[in-house]
Amino acid sequence: MPKPIIQIKNLCKNFSIKQASLLAPKQVLKAVKNVSLDVKKGEIFGIIGESGCGKSTLARTIVGIYKADSGTVKLDENSIENIPSKELNRTIQYVFQDPLGSLNPRKTIRQNLQTPLHLLLGLNSHQINQKLTEMMEAVGLPLRTLYQYPHEISGGQAQRIGIARALLAGSQILVLDEPVSALDVSVQAQILELLINLKDKFSLTYIFISHDLAVIEAFCNRVAVMYYGEIAEVLPATKLYSQSLHPYTNLLARTAPRLDNEIHTEFQIELPDPLKPPLGCAFAPRCSNVGEACKESSPELKLLKENSYVACHYPTKQ
Repeated sequence: MPKPIIQIKNLCKNFSIKQASLLAPKQVLKAVKNVSLDVKKGEIFGIIGESGCGKSTLARTIVGIYKADSGTVKLDENSIENIPSKELNRTIQYVFQDPLGSLNPRKTIRQNLQTPLHLLLGLNSHQINQKLTEMMEAVGLPLRTLYQYPHEISGGQAQRIGIARALLAGSQILVLDEPVSALDVSVQAQILELLINLKDKFSLTYIFISHDLAVIEAFCNRVAVMYYGEIAEVLPATKLYSQSLHPYTNLLARTAPRLDNEIHTEFQIELPDPLKPPLGCAFAPRCSNVGEACKESSPELKLLKENSYVACHYPTKQ
């Protein structure tokens, strides 16, 4: 069994909320709460959940964009806090949902892409030319793309550029934040196929964030389901629709559009107020399996079946 390349233990990330008055009490938004996960080398690990569940905050904390308030993130058993910035950037890279947002609009694609080659790898001009040529070929873009400006390329091309930029640093782990959600269906399929090819070619490990169950099921090996900043369930992606144990995962599966599935809309209640955490299980107001224990304590993530971890007092019986 491959050993974990990423180990996350009791990770918490909070944000202080600015108050309208200096006399108002300080408020803290707990975006990620006590998350523990392992990601195996070579795995495509999905993170799914509704908007506001904390999945992007978790991902940005994993790569060091946000500093954790408590808990640890280890890459190959080394805490990211102890890894020098350049080495960390050569190990793990973040691919944003809007890749153009991370590019300087006044510079050509080439000028944008050559920056990490200078700063992280210290390559000379000849080496940079060779590296860019190889990477354009790898992501399926013509060389002329290098001389265009960000506003001149399509959404699919922009996503390829975002992936290329991450790979140019030599990283072996990519965190992909909703990489296909803004693309047409046909382009989504092309980008997903590209990611599979690149994974095999460069021996990559992916953390893949999405709100689309169908994409997660088809693309990922395992998936963590997040709710209200916590992990509700971790299971093989192939079991999302048929063998999930947490009522929230079941709700996501029932409400996801599928040709072979009637869409249900029961329990469509908003997430709890992030500044006023409820007692007990945060999912209790929406849950069909709710019991007394749910109102008293938040359940811990436990192994219930082979490769399936569930945080629920009354999991669904399969």
